Amino acid sequence: MSETRPTISIGEWDEQRVRGVTPTPDDLALSTDLSKNDRRLTVDWLVDGARVRSTSWVGTARFSSFEIQIQPKLAGGSLGVMTMLGYCSGLEALSILPTPQKYTAETLGLADLWCLVLSREAERILIGGPEFDYVWQESAEPALRGRLMLVEQVTRHFGEVNRLECRFEDYLSDILDNQLLLSGLRAGRAIARYGDLSQRMARLGAALSEYTNSLSIDLESAEQQLQYNRRNEHYRTAHVLSLLLLRNLHLRDLYSSGRAPAIAFLLDMNPLFERFATQLVKDAMTDHPINVFPQRRTSSLIVNEATGGTYSRVIPDMLLTL
Repeated sequence: MSETRPTISIGEWDEQRVRGVTPTPDDLALSTDLSKNDRRLTVDWLVDGARVRSTSWVGTARFSSFEIQIQPKLAGGSLGVMTMLGYCSGLEALSILPTPQKYTAETLGLADLWCLVLSREAERILIGGPEFDYVWQESAEPALRGRLMLVEQVTRHFGEVNRLECRFEDYLSDILDNQLLLSGLRAGRAIARYGDLSQRMARLGAALSEYTNSLSIDLESAEQQLQYNRRNEHYRTAHVLSLLLLRNLHLRDLYSSGRAPAIAFLLDMNPLFERFATQLVKDAMTDHPINVFPQRRTSSLIVNEATGGTYSRVIPDMLLTL
C-alpha cells in the first residue's frame, strides 16, 4: 500500500507550484540541503504553498505533506536509468531487469525501483549465505591465541599471566561486504514509498544484522577497500546500488515517531549520460586501434602551428587517441 500524500511528477529542468502545503522544520532543513552547492532541487516556500524547480537530478524528494518525483527526459524512465547504470558499470543484472509484478515502472519511481533491485540482490546473497572471511583481531585473551603482543602485554598487563594481549585471525561475517549491504538496506527502508517494499527491506536488514553491523567508515574509504574475487563477485551489483543510494540520500529525522521522515534520493543524469556515451563509443571502437577516455583535462589538443608546441588546457567531453 502506498502513502496517501500527493505525488507531483515533473521532468528535468522544470518548475511547478504546489499549493496548500506548509513546511515542517524537517522540510525546511531538507530543502536547504538540496539547494546547497550543486542545487539538486530548489524548493521556495511561499505563503500559499511551494514552488519546486528541478535541474539535472532525477529521483524522489519526499516532504511531510507532498512528494516530488523528478523524471528523466531522455533515458526512458526509471527503468532506462537503471539500464544505463548497468551498461556503464558492466553489471548485467542491472541491464536486464524483470518487470515488477506488483508495480509498474511508470508509477514506481526511481527510488522504489532502486530498492526493488537492491532487495532482489540481497535476497540472493542471504539465500546463498553471507560471506565470511578471516579478519585480524586484537584483544586480551585468557590463553594465548595467535601471536602475543609483547609491548601491549607489558604496558597493559605488566606482571599478569591471566590476561594475554593477542593478535589473531578470526573467521567472521562482520566484514566490509556485508556492512555495506546492510547500510544500503537500511537506507532503502527509509526511502521506499510502498509499505510492503519498505517492510521487505526491513526484514532483509534484520536478517543480515544477525551477521554484521552497519558500515563504520566513510563511503570513499569503503569503496577504495572493496576488492572482488570469485568469493564475493556476487556482491558487486548490491554494492554499486548501496554506494549510490547512500551517497545520494538526504535524510532528516529518521527516528521520528508517528510520521515519515523528510527524505530525498536524487541522481545526477549529467555524469551518467557522460559515462553511458563513453562506454558506447568504447564498445563501438573495440575492433579499431582507438583509445577512448572519459572527460579529463588535457593540453595536447591545441597546437601552435608556428612552433609545433601545445598550449592551453581544455576539458573535452570525450578524448579519442590513436
